[in-house]
Formats: sequence, structure tokens, C-alpha cells
Amino acid sequence: MKLRGLKLVVVFILLLINVSATGTAAAPEGILGVTWGAAPQDVKQVMDKTGFTLWKEDNDPQSGYYATYADGLYAGYSVTGLTFSFLSNQAYAAKVSISDKRADIQAAYADLKKLLTQKYGLPKPEVVLHIPVNMPGVRTTVMDTYVTEWSLDNGSALPFTIALNKNPTWGTVEVYYANKALREKLKTQSRQDI
Repeated sequence: MKLRGLKLVVVFILLLINVSATGTAAAPEGILGVTWGAAPQDVKQVMDKTGFTLWKEDNDPQSGYYATYADGLYAGYSVTGLTFSFLSNQAYAAKVSISDKRADIQAAYADLKKLLTQKYGLPKPEVVLHIPVNMPGVRTTVMDTYVTEWSLDNGSALPFTIALNKNPTWGTVEVYYANKALREKLKTQSRQDI
């Protein structure tokens, strides 16, 4: 009887660990005051109010419209690029890049990981990607990229994903926010418009 009770406690603890690893926090409604589904002109208004400046726009027929902003702050760090991705004129993802050579990238990664964990719960285990880089006139080198990911339940089959990347070779930290459910909804809608 005691052994069965112990097994139940162990199973319960494993279930709790699994729930926290897959993210129990609610998916964010947006980033830095921009809500998911916002139009490019609405994103620009919010970014102007928060001190960001439009740096670059790109309208790729295959992948959609992108708008990159710079000169603002994210979690107290200077942002070198904040790129919003749009489909059907609706924002569905954002990538924040911090690559200030004066910043301690290792400390920034650890600090952002701590802040994101406090807000969204325990992430999946960190993964290290070894990526070969070919540079003209230089031999091929291997670039290590460290990735920590949170998958948040948003009531959809596709979880909301936040990924934190650290690349010591380039001296960058990036945070990706991906509303995959909205992206798939927008893709499906665009196919129905044919």
C-alpha cells in the first residue's frame, strides 16, 4: 500500500514538472505595447511613442511584410533591431536583437532568461547548435548558438513560442515571439481568398 502511494506521488510530481516545462503562463497579447494582429501603421504609431525609429521595411512576396525598428529599449537593454513579421497586414511575430559590443552578452542572456522564466515558467532544456560558417577569404568556422525555448498554451494546437538565443561569436542575444496559431489562421484565410 505504501509503495502504491509513493508511486502516485511520483507520478503527480512528474505531471507537475511536465506542465511547468511546457509553459503554464498565458501567451502574451503582444510586445512592447503592440498587440498581435496589429496593422503596420498601428505598429509604427506605438513604436514612435516608445522611442523606436523605423530602420528598414521589406515586402517579400513569399514570406510577407517585415518592419525593423531600432534605438529603443527592451528589458533595459539597447535594441539594435526589433523586427515585426506581418501576413495580411497583421503582426504575428517579433524578433528583438541586442548586439551592443559594450554589453556583456553572457550576462544579458542570463538576465533575460531569468526574466522570461519568472514571467512564463520553466523553459525547455537549453540546446546548443553548432553551425558552420563560411566567410570569404577565411576558413570555415563553427559558430555556437545557445537556444532556450518556452512553449505557451494559447488554446490552440500550435503553442505560442518564445525563443531566447545567444551567439557569443557574433555577440548577440535575440528574443523571438512567434504567434504560430495566428500565422496559420492568416495563411488559411489568404488561401480562401483565391
